[in-house]
Amino acid sequence: MTLNNRHQPVLLQEILNLLDCAPGECVVDATVGYGGHSFEICKRLGEKGTLIGIDRDEEAVECAWTVLHTFPCRVEILHGNFARIDELVWGLEIEQVDKILYDTGVSSPQLDQPERGFSFVDAPLDMRMSQSDSETAADLLAYISEQDLARVLREYADERRSRSIARAIVSRRLGSPIRTTGELRALVHRCYGGMSHQHGIDTATRTFLAIRIALNRELENLKVSLEKAWKLLRPGGRLVTISFHSGEHRIVKEFIQRRLGRCICPPGMPKCGCGARIEAELLVHGTITARPLETANNPRSRSAQMRGIRRIEQ
Repeated sequence: MTLNNRHQPVLLQEILNLLDCAPGECVVDATVGYGGHSFEICKRLGEKGTLIGIDRDEEAVECAWTVLHTFPCRVEILHGNFARIDELVWGLEIEQVDKILYDTGVSSPQLDQPERGFSFVDAPLDMRMSQSDSETAADLLAYISEQDLARVLREYADERRSRSIARAIVSRRLGSPIRTTGELRALVHRCYGGMSHQHGIDTATRTFLAIRIALNRELENLKVSLEKAWKLLRPGGRLVTISFHSGEHRIVKEFIQRRLGRCICPPGMPKCGCGARIEAELLVHGTITARPLETANNPRSRSAQMRGIRRIEQ
C-alpha cells in the first residue's frame, strides 16, 4: 500500500493553511490514518519538531509509520483510541502540544477493503475500526433491541425509515442472523419497496453509517477526545477538525461554541451548566468545504466540513 495511489487526504491545502505548522512545533494528528495529512505536516516541522499520530486501526498505524518515519522530525505513531489522547501523549513525556488535527472520516483504504465490511461489496459484516475489538457489526445486530436500533438509525444517520428497518432486522434474525453486508443491504432495500437508490444515493447508506458509528462508539469517543485535547493544547495553539456527518458536526460545533463562551444549555435553564467561557477565537467563520475540483477527484470529500479555533492566552 502506498500513500499516493490509495489515499487522498481531504482538504489538504486548507488544513495546512489553518494549522500553520512551523519548525520545532509539536503536532498531534489524532486520526493519522494512512498519513496523508501528516506527510505534509512533517515537511514543515524540521529536525526539532514532533509529529504524534494516533489511530485505532492497526493497519493504518503500520502504514503511517512506513510513510512518515524517514522525516527528520521526531515521529511517534501510536495505536490507540483518540478518546485516550491525553494518556497517549503524556506517555511520551510530552505535557502540551502546539497543534491538533482531527479528520474523522473513514480512510479510503478501509472502505476499499471488502473484508472490513464498511462498503456495499458483499463481505462479512464487520465494520470494526480496530481489528483488536471483539464485537463486530454482525454481533451487534444479533442482540440490540428493536427500540435501541431504531434510535441509533434515527439519531446517528437521520434515517426516516428507522422503525421499519429496525423491525425488519429483528424479525429477520429470528430465523437466521445477518452475517454479510449484502444481506443487510438487501434487507434495507426491501424496506424501501425494492428501491436500491434514492436521489442518487444507495438507500442502505444511512443504515450502514449508523451501525458503524454505534459499533465503534464514534460520537462518544469524539466528544470525550475533544475535551481532553483542549487540555493538551498550549495557549496560542490551534485545533482543527474535519467532520463528515450531522452527528459529528453537532458535537464539534457545540464544543467550539463553549470554547467561545457561548452557552449551549437548553432555553429556560436558570443557570448555565455547560461550562461555557471564553477560551478561544475562531480561525475561520463558519466552515470550509471542498472545492469542486476536489469533489470531482475525490467524491468522499463532498460531505467534509472543516472548522478551527485558536486557544487564547488566559
